[in-house]
Amino acid sequence: MQRHDLANFQNLASELETQGKACVQFDSARYTEQIENCLSEFDKCFQDFVLLEPVATFMCYPFWDAEVIILP
Repeated sequence: MQRHDLANFQNLASELETQGKACVQFDSARYTEQIENCLSEFDKCFQDFVLLEPVATFMCYPFWDAEVIILP
């Protein structure tokens, strides 16, 4: 976004063109908070999978000599 290159964001470039604005007028800071919130929610939703990883590994490879963490 720093280069004002929207080649990978064709819908955004099209919308700016419809509004008669140049790429340099795009305010990326406006979307930063929304993206950070999405990333935070994604991390919260999938943090449980980290807890289940040892169990899943054991289920796939039950004869390995790995320790398995028993979940409470």
